[in-house]
Amino acid sequence: MNISISRFSRYSNLILQAFKSPLLVYFLVLGNTVMFSIATTFYAIEKDYNPQLNEVMDAIWWGFTTVTTVGYGDIVPVTFTGRILGIILMVLGTIFFVGFTAIFVSVLTSLHTDLLIKQEEKLTIKEYRHLLAAIEKIDEKISKLEK
Repeated sequence: MNISISRFSRYSNLILQAFKSPLLVYFLVLGNTVMFSIATTFYAIEKDYNPQLNEVMDAIWWGFTTVTTVGYGDIVPVTFTGRILGIILMVLGTIFFVGFTAIFVSVLTSLHTDLLIKQEEKLTIKEYRHLLAAIEKIDEKISKLEK
């Protein structure tokens, strides 16, 4: 049980560290800004023509389902401009979603590799200290033999 808690803690820390990456934060902020901007524009354009839109949250729901390619179909654009916004959101959403995921995995892998390297360095330092102690003992024995 302690091992799994230790791993959970270590990976949780790695995930939190990953969000310190400026590129990851950039994709996160820009992707969400694009999604919310298009969703609110979609609402402004479609609210008078689309009976499926009752409030802004409906447009945000539509935006999230479009970005994640789930597309439930419970809310669909009915105007030409709304459909164009849907196409733009599908393309940009996929780019940002895939880009964010790729960068996130890359940062996590890099952080995990750095952690492993640091652990290996610690082992190397322990081994080095052990070797120094052994050399000192050999030096003492040689000094005794020379006397």
